[in-house]
Amino acid sequence: MSGQYEQAQGIRQASQQLTTVLTRGHLTSPDPESGAMDLAALKAGVEGLGESGAAFLDHVAEDFVRMLGMYSWDTKESYRAHAETVLAVMGRERSRITKRFRNHAQAAIRALGALPLAADESLGDRYQQLQWSAKQSAKFGAERRANHLTCVRAAMAHLAQVGGYPDVVRMEFALEAEIAADAMDPDKQWTVADYCLRLAVEGGDAGLVVERDGKRLKSIPKAVRSDPAYGEARELQERLRAQVRRLRSGLLEPLLTEGRPISADDLIALLRLPTCREMISAMIWRTAEGVTGLVEAGGADGSDSLLLSDLDGAKIPVTGALFAAHPWDLFSAGTLGRWQQFVVSRRIVQPVRQAFRELYLLTPAEVEAGTSSARFAGHRVGGARASRLLTARSWRLEGSEDEGTATRRFGEYEARLGFDEMGHYLSENDPVTGTVSFRKGVGTVALADVPPLVLSEAMRDVDLIVSVAAVGTADRPYSTATAAARGDLLTALADDLGLTGVTVEGSFARVQGKRAAYRVHLGSGSIHIEPAGYLCVVPDSVAAGPEQQVFLPFADEDVMTSVILSKVLLLAADDRITDPTISAQIERATA
Repeated sequence: MSGQYEQAQGIRQASQQLTTVLTRGHLTSPDPESGAMDLAALKAGVEGLGESGAAFLDHVAEDFVRMLGMYSWDTKESYRAHAETVLAVMGRERSRITKRFRNHAQAAIRALGALPLAADESLGDRYQQLQWSAKQSAKFGAERRANHLTCVRAAMAHLAQVGGYPDVVRMEFALEAEIAADAMDPDKQWTVADYCLRLAVEGGDAGLVVERDGKRLKSIPKAVRSDPAYGEARELQERLRAQVRRLRSGLLEPLLTEGRPISADDLIALLRLPTCREMISAMIWRTAEGVTGLVEAGGADGSDSLLLSDLDGAKIPVTGALFAAHPWDLFSAGTLGRWQQFVVSRRIVQPVRQAFRELYLLTPAEVEAGTSSARFAGHRVGGARASRLLTARSWRLEGSEDEGTATRRFGEYEARLGFDEMGHYLSENDPVTGTVSFRKGVGTVALADVPPLVLSEAMRDVDLIVSVAAVGTADRPYSTATAAARGDLLTALADDLGLTGVTVEGSFARVQGKRAAYRVHLGSGSIHIEPAGYLCVVPDSVAAGPEQQVFLPFADEDVMTSVILSKVLLLAADDRITDPTISAQIERATA
């Protein structure tokens, strides 16, 4: 009995020491909110336990859940969750961790990122495993989806440490570059009979191009589709499409919404890659001094330096870090309108909304209110849809059944959206939105002191929730900021196309046609024939005919914006409308 007692005492002592080890790992964690650990501190702490630590790890490896459950720690759930990470750092239980990872065990997701690489495994292989896991989160309910993505985030922070990178962003730059270089040889093409098949990254997407006698075909012939080469090309296309999506959502969007800098060297490296070159070249960048322009590689070989081409075509050498220019940067510099005209006139398709991104400015009422904004309060939203939208935009849910809060970090600031009747992770009720506020550290910040970029992006997310997830359709609110952005786009298009009869007034587009004058609501898309007459135009009728295809200067799918702009262009040329239903309505209203 004495031997068993001494063994138990030894394990208890080791577990208490491990408490200190885990604390050390958290104190210098690269991402403490996700539960990521400082792996070097963790490993050094475990090794410092000596024989008692080795005995503890042996017992943990036997059955870590049962062993940790024996102790009455106030935070035993946290330790249970991190037990696999401890084992992974020490290179233990690789097969069990891998198996549990495939079964979506959350602790195993964190641990997989911390495992030393196997002899036949690359950092890119592990990175794509974690990307696969993130994609699987779409299968789960609201709470599990949020927790699952948090674990993937922690695993990425662990993997960056395993790979020797200073942070996750730098790791992503390097690994995505490797994936692109491996996946897409710029000279890669397939020959099928008289056809040439190749890949091309255009408009923020990876597409297949078929040419015959040097002429590009509009569709892929049956002879090409039935050839094995087509299957190989399609597989490669899907790999590139997946990378384009990751670059857009995981790299370019955060650069824009969080104000992260990117070094000139990193941009030069990305510009060398076919999947990145077009997307990065389509975005507006700014220096720390506020100079804005499009980037291009310079130098004798076109790759060893970086230039910024401004609105007037001047080429400015870049040596320091660059920032993706936020609409606020352009607005405050007085160049937003000029950049919008520039993007439209050159038919630039930006990979993420930038020049025509919705911009939310602080209102006088919010300045007077002080620390909370009621701009989007009091709207009942569908819980499940709101949860999916919030989770996809890195918001975290917390709180009780009655009241709760969604939070999102923007650097030093935390945006907070309150909910009434929240239910369990928004999964049981249709809650009512509350006020929006911001914290820095532990204190609430006055709205006037919140950086304009942070305020705008947080409000944009909340506006999306209110506009898209609103319960019911009769009184569904529309976004005034979205309507304003559509108005800016319409103004730029009308100027570019020479449509003198199209003007924007507030949330309406006024169109002077040959047969009548019209008013189109930029939020709902409803049409009225002035002075008073409703005009019903269904989307199929709007989209009919090649002349009605609308250019959108961003890669995001936005059906409503496309439909509204198509309606405006249709009405501007109402003398050419051939649809009998639309023509009859106009004739009745103007009789």
